[in-house]
Amino acid sequence: MSQENDQLWEHLQEKSREELLGLLECILQKQPEIGSLLKLLLELPLTSGAQIEQKAGMGRVRTLEPATIQTQVQAACAQAGRAWGYSLFIAEDLYRLLALGDRFAEEGQWANAQVVYATVAEEILPSYEELEEEDHLAGVLTNCTGGLLSCLEAQKELPVEEQLEEAARQALLASFFALWKHGCAYGLEVDEIPQTLAQYVTRDEQALLVQWVQQEKALGEATGRAWLNDHLAHFLTLLTAQ
Repeated sequence: MSQENDQLWEHLQEKSREELLGLLECILQKQPEIGSLLKLLLELPLTSGAQIEQKAGMGRVRTLEPATIQTQVQAACAQAGRAWGYSLFIAEDLYRLLALGDRFAEEGQWANAQVVYATVAEEILPSYEELEEEDHLAGVLTNCTGGLLSCLEAQKELPVEEQLEEAARQALLASFFALWKHGCAYGLEVDEIPQTLAQYVTRDEQALLVQWVQQEKALGEATGRAWLNDHLAHFLTLLTAQ
């Protein structure tokens, strides 16, 4: 922290609980949009000296709503405006948001970590061409992919009561597939996605992914998107080789 922030922190530590709540109320009245960020921060796991033993089953419990993350992504885009270099400012805010997902992952709260990574990606993908400038958002998507891969890879070593539920795993696969297609379309590095999925999915999930790939292949042939066929064929080969 800067010296100015250090001094502010010292002053805050001198305040009573009631005074701090009063300050928070004033801030929320002046800047109500901070409320959604506070909701997110309140869900963060305790760390360092304040750390407590995690309750059994918390790895699969989702206490964070996607709408909370959506609000933060939309706020980052709105605050950046459209001045030169705006995507860099958006990316910096989104990296800070993804760092919160990393906090959840470090504490084994995989369902909440998934919400952060997946929601950031889902908010960016539809507007990628509009937002893209110097590939800053491409780096954000790469981090989303890495975070989601860590969620999937961790499941194999977890006790059953900590593993993501079936619906969450299916949503995880859908996020991967969307990121993979986007990466193929824009020349991003996404080779790790099909390789990891082929290694970690169940047989039922493998069948679902094969269905998605085949549907995408048929759609591509019908709409003239032949450029995607080689990628789809490689994906299919990896899945069926397991």
